[in-house]
Amino acid sequence: MQPTTEALNEVKKLRKAVVYRKKILIYIWDSTDSEPCMVDVHNLLAKLKSEMDPGTSLIGFLDATHDTNSER
Repeated sequence: MQPTTEALNEVKKLRKAVVYRKKILIYIWDSTDSEPCMVDVHNLLAKLKSEMDPGTSLIGFLDATHDTNSER
């Protein structure tokens, strides 16, 4: 699933507005040529979340924990 930049920006706005994944899926179906399934939308939102909030991902958490422990 490769949405256009315009569609991806709109998905980011929908994510920030806390729109349900189903509505985001329908938006992608209506505005692009791709036909993703719900898992694709879930993965896209997880990727966007990790890009926007790196501290909330497991790797970000482990990095923060490792940095804190290595300073002691």
